[in-house]
Amino acid sequence: MTILITGSSGLIGGEAVQYFEKQGHTIIGIDNNMRMEFFGPAGDTTWNLNRIYGGIKNKEKYIPLNKDIRDYKSLQEAFINYGKIDAIIHCAAQPSHDKAKDFPLIDFAVNANGTLNLLELTRLHAPDAPFIFMSTNKVYGDAPNELELIEETTRYEYADPIYFDGIKETFRIDQSTHSVFGASKVAADVMVQEYGRYFGLKTCVFRGGCLTGPAHSGVELHGFLSYLVKCVMSGKHYKIYGYKGKQVRDNIHSYDVVKAMEEVIKNPKPGSVYNLGGGRENSVSMLEAISIAEELSGKKLSWEYVDENRVGDHICYISDLSRFKQDYPDWKITKSVKRIIAEIIGSNFNGQATERYFPGDGGDDYFENYASPIEKLCKGKVIDIGCGHGYLTSRISNNSNVEHVIGTDRDNGYKEETQKASYRIINTEELIQEKSDGFDTIVCTEHIEHLSADLQMNLVEWISKNLNTDGLFLGSMPHHDDPKNPCPYHIKTRSRDEWNYILNQYFTDVQVYKFADESYWWTAKKK
Repeated sequence: MTILITGSSGLIGGEAVQYFEKQGHTIIGIDNNMRMEFFGPAGDTTWNLNRIYGGIKNKEKYIPLNKDIRDYKSLQEAFINYGKIDAIIHCAAQPSHDKAKDFPLIDFAVNANGTLNLLELTRLHAPDAPFIFMSTNKVYGDAPNELELIEETTRYEYADPIYFDGIKETFRIDQSTHSVFGASKVAADVMVQEYGRYFGLKTCVFRGGCLTGPAHSGVELHGFLSYLVKCVMSGKHYKIYGYKGKQVRDNIHSYDVVKAMEEVIKNPKPGSVYNLGGGRENSVSMLEAISIAEELSGKKLSWEYVDENRVGDHICYISDLSRFKQDYPDWKITKSVKRIIAEIIGSNFNGQATERYFPGDGGDDYFENYASPIEKLCKGKVIDIGCGHGYLTSRISNNSNVEHVIGTDRDNGYKEETQKASYRIINTEELIQEKSDGFDTIVCTEHIEHLSADLQMNLVEWISKNLNTDGLFLGSMPHHDDPKNPCPYHIKTRSRDEWNYILNQYFTDVQVYKFADESYWWTAKKK
């Protein structure tokens, strides 16, 4: 399948490129980095284009094109020069409702006319292709502010229980203040519907809530959660505009948006419209988001309150997801607000991404190749050393043969919690100074390479002494780093043969399995 994706270096477009290319599809990416013109260097998405392109194994499957969606003839070349297009995902936009007032002609040309160009080219050259448009909840203008609200300690809430699950697609879109941006998106939104209803194209409109994730180039006037975390991590001063900081947004991770797109591509419903945000479960106020970010990062945010709210801004907005879930029952929110913030924090440590696994970040296959066999072999009392955010720890806890699992890590960040999992904040050097009551399974995946050679040997010795009779030591590690391109997070990697030799000095029934070109996992029993 060939998929054309606009805004392919942005948050949602970039996530879609990675996800669908990984499945073997050919991707035509359209992006001219106009975001930098809108927001300056802070909005530059070149870093994301380079990150995406660098992570693609089959470069022939990704065709990045520097094109402006306002240029019909240039866009037409993308539709006719690369064979049959099977789906269109339209994410390109002028995205800020605050900035739009500074250049209304450009805003409308990009958001409305650019969308019309894509629709007409789809009608002429790819009439059977599903067309997915990323609209916005700003199409409702400030009409949601007319709803009766209850002011609580940290947030506003809907007074009428009929709105508990949020705003439905039937909510009115006219007779309200939208901002110039909101008006241009209304024009595009309605035109996408019309091409579905009038021309019979397989169009779908997603009216997004707060779309976010670690790949978001958040700035003050767009991408509140990303920008908030950047301020927390960098010490930059933050401003809250109006509503006492109790305004509520529902946040959805870019990965969950792309999973929704996948459902639509498999089973399109022409002319459909869906509110797509984090829903009730992922709703959070500004004050609550600040509190979570401070808790997970261990840093305090410097902020001030500005009494004047942004024009057309929602006081309380939650997307009602019931229509989409009814039409596509296999889809669900997989990433909580807390986890989203943890991921964004992870991408902002020391100005670069930390080496932490996050489901949906492109490393799922790698994680599954060692996590799946290891979780099934665990039993009894388990310790997971260097557990990171606890994704494997939580998986282990779901094994019926496991009584309880303790995850240890030096980072006091987000941890995946379950009834049978608990966590200790302790580094490995301190851990191995302790004597335990013994474990039936000791797990250590993708962690040993972050330790010095001496500490690795001390850890192995500690594990051998603290395994119960018939206990199992399970783990994984990459091979030697490429000396020309070493991983900056690794201290000491070892080859499969070298590690096999070391394990046999301390354990019995050692088995070392290759699971990727650069990695291996093992099982070993108490000697």
